[in-house]
Amino acid sequence: GKIKYILIILVMVWFLASNLITEDFENYKQIEENKFEGNRIFSEMIKALGDVTHIRTIRTAGITIQPIPHGSLSFPVEVIAVFPDKFKVKFQDKEFIIDKDKGWMKYPRGYYENLPESYVKTILGNLERNLIRIAKNKEEYEIQFLGEEHVLDRDCQKLLLKKDGTEIILLVDMEKHLPLQMLYENITAKTFLERTYLEYKSFNGIMYPVHTISYDENAQKISEIIIKIVEFNLDIDEEGF
Repeated sequence: GKIKYILIILVMVWFLASNLITEDFENYKQIEENKFEGNRIFSEMIKALGDVTHIRTIRTAGITIQPIPHGSLSFPVEVIAVFPDKFKVKFQDKEFIIDKDKGWMKYPRGYYENLPESYVKTILGNLERNLIRIAKNKEEYEIQFLGEEHVLDRDCQKLLLKKDGTEIILLVDMEKHLPLQMLYENITAKTFLERTYLEYKSFNGIMYPVHTISYDENAQKISEIIIKIVEFNLDIDEEGF
């Protein structure tokens, strides 16, 4: 009877272990399939954007529209990005300059003021989320397919991009293979923001978003950007950073 009891226990242990191994294998298989599908969709997205491998600098110029009580405020904005980590934003009479982990605000009379570290991270985050930069650096991300979603009357594939503890979600239009929305975390406020790409135009064979709207997690509009000029690989004096 004792041997029979031991055999029953061993069978139960084997059965439980087999189920756990099978379950772990199925989970692993699903994760790998999601990664494979995510990378496939991401590669299609890169192809739709165009060959961005040669792009090192981008200059854009347009207008930003920001809501204010009882209306909105519109002003011209120029942005210069030097990959991987230099960024300059000019609007109104201010100029914000980021060089790696340091930043300054330049005033019209020519003097500079150091930017707090939190400001530098926030502004540099915009460069990190530039679609050209993301497409250029696919190998930096762990990419997973999260499923399909219907957004703004478009069928989309949902991708999760993970890098250095940060996460970006891209909703990629299944017909055009271009991002329709990006969801990302506001580092300082610890809230998720939503950016919608309403229109793309081709510049030298590169599809670039020229009309975007951003919302906070309460669906309140933060800003709207309309870009008129996009230029790639300009000779930029990096000493100006």
